[in-house]
Amino acid sequence: MQPKYKRILLKLSGESLAGENKHGIDFDVVQKICEPIKKCVEAGVQVAIVVGGGNFWRGRRVQTAISMRQVAEPYIRNKAIAHLNRGKVVIFGCGTGNPFFSTDTAAALRAVEIEADVIMKATMVDGVYDSDPKTNPDAKKFDTITHQDVLSKGLAVMDSTASALCKDNDLPILVFSIDDPENIYRAVCGENIGTVVKNEI
Repeated sequence: MQPKYKRILLKLSGESLAGENKHGIDFDVVQKICEPIKKCVEAGVQVAIVVGGGNFWRGRRVQTAISMRQVAEPYIRNKAIAHLNRGKVVIFGCGTGNPFFSTDTAAALRAVEIEADVIMKATMVDGVYDSDPKTNPDAKKFDTITHQDVLSKGLAVMDSTASALCKDNDLPILVFSIDDPENIYRAVCGENIGTVVKNEI
Protein backbone atom coordinates (compact mmCIF):
# COMPACT_ATOMS: atom_id res chain seq x y z
CA MET A 1 0.00 0.00 0.00
CA GLN A 2 1.17 3.49 -0.87
CA PRO A 3 0.62 6.41 1.51
CA LYS A 4 -2.11 8.89 0.57
CA TYR A 5 -0.72 11.64 2.81
CA LYS A 6 2.70 13.25 3.07
CA ARG A 7 2.34 14.88 6.51
CA ILE A 8 -0.19 13.99 9.21
CA LEU A 9 -1.12 15.10 12.70
CA LEU A 10 -2.13 12.04 14.72
CA LYS A 11 -4.39 12.84 17.69
CA LEU A 12 -4.43 9.99 20.20
CA SER A 13 -6.83 9.94 23.12
CA GLY A 14 -5.14 9.47 26.47
CA GLU A 15 -7.77 6.84 27.15
CA SER A 16 -6.48 4.75 24.24
CA LEU A 17 -3.11 4.35 25.98
CA ALA A 18 -4.64 2.91 29.14
CA GLY A 19 -5.61 -0.44 27.64
CA GLU A 20 -7.81 -2.71 29.69
CA ASN A 21 -6.70 -1.02 32.91
CA LYS A 22 -8.82 2.03 31.99
CA HIS A 23 -6.35 4.36 33.70
CA GLY A 24 -2.70 5.34 33.49
CA ILE A 25 -0.56 4.06 30.62
CA ASP A 26 -0.24 0.46 29.45
CA PHE A 27 3.19 0.31 27.79
CA ASP A 28 2.30 -2.84 25.86
CA VAL A 29 -0.50 -0.81 24.24
CA VAL A 30 1.91 2.05 23.56
CA GLN A 31 4.27 -0.39 21.83
CA LYS A 32 1.45 -1.69 19.64
CA ILE A 33 0.55 1.87 18.64
CA CYS A 34 4.18 2.75 17.90
CA GLU A 35 4.57 -0.11 15.41
CA PRO A 36 2.21 1.26 12.70
CA ILE A 37 3.56 4.77 13.31
CA LYS A 38 7.03 3.40 12.52
CA LYS A 39 5.63 1.83 9.34
CA CYS A 40 4.20 5.21 8.31
CA VAL A 41 7.58 6.89 8.78
CA GLU A 42 9.36 4.12 6.88
CA ALA A 43 6.88 4.69 4.03
CA GLY A 44 7.92 8.34 3.88
CA VAL A 45 5.06 9.90 5.84
CA GLN A 46 5.87 12.76 8.21
CA VAL A 47 4.13 12.18 11.55
CA ALA A 48 3.37 14.65 14.33
CA ILE A 49 1.42 13.53 17.41
CA VAL A 50 -0.76 15.13 20.05
CA VAL A 51 -1.86 12.94 22.97
CA GLY A 52 -4.90 13.84 25.03
CA GLY A 53 -4.25 13.87 28.76
CA GLY A 54 -7.33 15.20 30.46
CA ASN A 55 -8.23 11.73 31.71
CA PHE A 56 -4.86 11.62 33.54
CA TRP A 57 -4.78 15.10 35.05
CA ARG A 58 -8.30 16.49 35.22
CA GLY A 59 -9.28 17.41 38.79
CA ARG A 60 -5.73 17.10 40.11
CA ARG A 61 -3.20 19.65 41.25
CA VAL A 62 0.13 18.79 39.63
CA GLN A 63 3.44 20.34 40.63
CA THR A 64 6.95 19.53 39.47
CA ALA A 65 10.52 20.17 40.53
CA ILE A 66 11.78 20.21 36.93
CA SER A 67 11.13 22.70 34.13
CA MET A 68 10.03 21.43 30.73
CA ARG A 69 13.28 22.53 29.06
CA GLN A 70 15.02 19.77 31.01
CA VAL A 71 12.92 17.09 29.29
CA ALA A 72 11.63 18.61 26.02
CA GLU A 73 12.31 21.37 23.51
CA PRO A 74 9.98 24.37 23.58
CA TYR A 75 7.58 24.46 20.64
CA ILE A 76 9.05 26.34 17.67
CA ARG A 77 7.15 25.89 14.41
CA ASN A 78 10.14 26.00 12.05
CA LYS A 79 12.10 23.61 14.24
CA ALA A 80 9.17 21.17 14.32
CA ILE A 81 8.93 21.24 10.52
CA ALA A 82 12.70 20.73 10.22
CA HIS A 83 12.44 17.63 12.45
CA LEU A 84 9.57 16.29 10.31
CA ASN A 85 11.53 16.89 7.12
CA ARG A 86 14.36 14.81 8.60
CA GLY A 87 11.97 11.90 9.17
CA LYS A 88 11.59 12.33 12.92
CA VAL A 89 8.28 11.85 14.73
CA VAL A 90 7.39 15.04 16.59
CA ILE A 91 5.23 14.86 19.72
CA PHE A 92 3.54 18.11 20.74
CA GLY A 93 3.08 17.90 24.50
CA CYS A 94 1.03 19.90 27.02
CA GLY A 95 -1.67 21.09 24.64
CA THR A 96 -1.40 24.79 23.81
CA GLY A 97 -0.10 25.68 27.26
CA ASN A 98 -3.21 27.77 27.89
CA PRO A 99 -6.28 27.21 30.06
CA PHE A 100 -9.69 26.68 28.39
CA PHE A 101 -8.14 25.03 25.32
CA SER A 102 -8.36 21.26 24.93
CA THR A 103 -5.81 18.97 23.31
CA ASP A 104 -8.24 18.81 20.37
CA THR A 105 -7.66 22.53 19.87
CA ALA A 106 -3.92 21.98 20.26
CA ALA A 107 -4.05 19.27 17.58
CA ALA A 108 -5.96 21.53 15.18
CA LEU A 109 -3.66 24.49 15.85
CA ARG A 110 -0.45 22.51 15.41
CA ALA A 111 -1.80 20.75 12.31
CA VAL A 112 -2.54 24.12 10.70
CA GLU A 113 0.84 25.52 11.73
CA ILE A 114 2.85 22.62 10.31
CA GLU A 115 0.63 22.48 7.18
CA ALA A 116 -0.45 18.88 7.78
CA ASP A 117 -2.57 17.24 5.09
CA VAL A 118 -5.02 15.83 7.62
CA ILE A 119 -5.73 15.34 11.31
CA MET A 120 -6.11 11.65 12.08
CA LYS A 121 -8.12 11.32 15.27
CA ALA A 122 -7.65 7.83 16.67
CA THR A 123 -10.41 7.26 19.21
CA MET A 124 -12.39 4.60 21.04
CA VAL A 125 -15.17 4.70 18.39
CA ASP A 126 -14.95 3.79 14.71
CA GLY A 127 -16.17 7.06 13.26
CA VAL A 128 -18.66 9.90 13.60
CA TYR A 129 -22.28 9.04 14.42
CA ASP A 130 -25.47 11.11 14.57
CA SER A 131 -25.79 10.11 18.24
CA ASP A 132 -23.78 8.17 20.80
CA PRO A 133 -23.48 4.57 19.52
CA LYS A 134 -22.74 3.38 23.05
CA THR A 135 -26.20 4.39 24.23
CA ASN A 136 -28.18 4.33 20.97
CA PRO A 137 -28.06 1.05 19.01
CA ASP A 138 -29.75 2.83 16.07
CA ALA A 139 -27.07 5.51 15.80
CA LYS A 140 -26.12 6.20 12.17
CA LYS A 141 -22.46 6.33 11.18
CA PHE A 142 -21.31 8.82 8.56
CA ASP A 143 -18.72 7.91 5.92
CA THR A 144 -18.20 11.62 5.24
CA ILE A 145 -19.65 14.75 6.81
CA THR A 146 -18.91 18.46 6.52
CA HIS A 147 -17.29 20.58 9.19
CA GLN A 148 -20.38 22.80 9.08
CA ASP A 149 -22.69 19.86 9.80
CA VAL A 150 -20.49 18.74 12.68
CA LEU A 151 -20.74 22.21 14.21
CA SER A 152 -24.45 22.78 13.55
CA LYS A 153 -25.46 19.32 14.80
CA GLY A 154 -23.18 19.54 17.84
CA LEU A 155 -21.49 16.22 17.03
CA ALA A 156 -18.65 15.28 19.35
CA VAL A 157 -15.85 15.00 16.81
CA MET A 158 -13.66 17.65 18.43
CA ASP A 159 -14.58 20.58 20.59
CA SER A 160 -16.20 23.46 18.70
CA THR A 161 -13.05 25.63 18.77
CA ALA A 162 -11.00 22.86 17.13
CA SER A 163 -13.76 22.08 14.61
CA ALA A 164 -14.10 25.72 13.61
CA LEU A 165 -10.32 26.05 13.20
CA CYS A 166 -10.29 23.03 10.89
CA LYS A 167 -13.25 24.40 8.93
CA ASP A 168 -11.70 27.84 8.51
CA ASN A 169 -8.39 26.35 7.32
CA ASP A 170 -9.93 23.67 5.08
CA LEU A 171 -8.22 20.93 7.10
CA PRO A 172 -9.86 17.48 6.92
CA ILE A 173 -10.23 15.23 9.96
CA LEU A 174 -10.29 11.45 9.73
CA VAL A 175 -11.90 9.82 12.78
CA PHE A 176 -11.28 6.11 13.26
CA SER A 177 -10.95 3.42 15.91
CA ILE A 178 -7.62 2.76 17.63
CA ASP A 179 -8.85 -0.64 18.88
CA ASP A 180 -6.68 -2.07 16.10
CA PRO A 181 -3.55 0.12 15.98
CA GLU A 182 -2.88 -1.03 12.40
CA ASN A 183 -5.75 1.30 11.48
CA ILE A 184 -3.21 4.12 11.70
CA TYR A 185 -1.28 2.73 8.74
CA ARG A 186 -4.46 1.78 6.88
CA ALA A 187 -5.76 5.33 7.30
CA VAL A 188 -2.50 6.83 6.06
CA CYS A 189 -2.76 4.63 2.97
CA GLY A 190 -6.28 5.87 2.24
CA GLU A 191 -8.27 2.77 3.16
CA ASN A 192 -11.97 3.42 3.69
CA ILE A 193 -12.10 3.34 7.48
CA GLY A 194 -13.78 5.71 9.90
CA THR A 195 -15.34 9.03 8.92
CA VAL A 196 -13.85 11.90 6.95
CA VAL A 197 -14.85 15.41 8.02
CA LYS A 198 -14.15 18.09 5.43
CA ASN A 199 -15.58 21.27 3.98
CA GLU A 200 -17.19 19.74 0.89
CA ILE A 201 -18.52 16.21 0.24
